[in-house]
Amino acid sequence: MTLAGPPDPPHPFLNLIRRIIGDVQWKPPAWIPWTGIQLRKADDWLRADKRRSITALAAVAAMAAGSAWYLVRPRLHYVEYTVSAPALTTYDDKGVPTIDTLKVEFKEPAAPLASLDKRLTSGIKISPTFAGKWNWLDDKHLQFTPAADWPVDASFTVKIGRKGFLTRTIELEDYSVDFKTQPFSAKLSDQQFYQDPQNKTPR
Repeated sequence: MTLAGPPDPPHPFLNLIRRIIGDVQWKPPAWIPWTGIQLRKADDWLRADKRRSITALAAVAAMAAGSAWYLVRPRLHYVEYTVSAPALTTYDDKGVPTIDTLKVEFKEPAAPLASLDKRLTSGIKISPTFAGKWNWLDDKHLQFTPAADWPVDASFTVKIGRKGFLTRTIELEDYSVDFKTQPFSAKLSDQQFYQDPQNKTPR
């Protein structure tokens, strides 16, 4: 016969917890024993017929294979692009305006070869509608030339078609992007001193 020694003294930290909150008795929630019962029933059901076990193993293997494929499957490669809002329209000394274009730059070649050096009539648009023409400058740079001066401090959205506009290997994460035209500003570009030869009194 083996005599049991005295129980180990409680840990000082447990004593401190008990002094603060008292003794706590934990009772497992009902779903834990219920889950155990259901698992035992499922195990008995599978053991009763080997075909059931084989089917269950096949289903687990298929789920594992599907999960592995999902983790290692090739990810979509999205091509980045930027939209550069047009600069403020400038005027020369004769009042002739220079209207800037809207520019779209892709990080990788995105233009179908058949679309280069052609005016684009579909696949891309500005909203709200604004008259002008789109064309590719090269396989990465797209340009919109407005038919009239840009409105001041206005909001627009460039919308790119998902199919047929870009090369088939190109995927964009977002096929629309917003931009704003420049706010109004004015500055004095040149100052000249003028002396009237008939009147030498400074003005």
